[in-house]
Amino acid sequence: MAGVTLKNPSDGKQALISNDNQLLVQSENLSLQHFISRYRGQMYQAQFFDAGLASGTNVVGHLKNNSPTLSLVLAYLRVQVPVVAGGTAIGSNTANYWTFNFEKVYASGGSAVTPVNMNRSSGNSADITAYDTNPTLTGTGIEFDRMYVDNNSQLSYRKEGSIILGPNDTMDMSFITDNTSGTAYCRISFMLMNLNN
Repeated sequence: MAGVTLKNPSDGKQALISNDNQLLVQSENLSLQHFISRYRGQMYQAQFFDAGLASGTNVVGHLKNNSPTLSLVLAYLRVQVPVVAGGTAIGSNTANYWTFNFEKVYASGGSAVTPVNMNRSSGNSADITAYDTNPTLTGTGIEFDRMYVDNNSQLSYRKEGSIILGPNDTMDMSFITDNTSGTAYCRISFMLMNLNN
């Protein structure tokens, strides 16, 4: 009985079969971030600063997904407080901490932030609105996490795409302290994706 030959009709190449009669295949494994950046051109980073920390709640960054079709998928977040003064020093205490919240709405103030596309040849831009430098927000919001600042002052927050902002959803990153001056920094990496395909 004759065997079966698998051949690509466009170039005549044949599939290889192992001695165990198994089709030999090759696969390419890419991280989701690399795939979205390389093939969709929709991987971004945004940096948020507040060099005028004051005692109380300081909104270091706020963002809103304006796209009617794409979801903002957060892959990675890094926060850092390089310097504070006039209150409790950075370290193992409850006086200095970050909160991450959904649903607060931008009202006024702050400075506009433009995300950078990490695939420089894509030509895409992120359809989001973002502000840093302590903008005024309205609404009570939903706090979904809190991180206390340790002696390192820098914290990484890998969410692997589990934080998703649909159209018109918002998120803010705020630093709470009893210090009267200082600087806080936040960087986020995110993808814009159509989750329906």
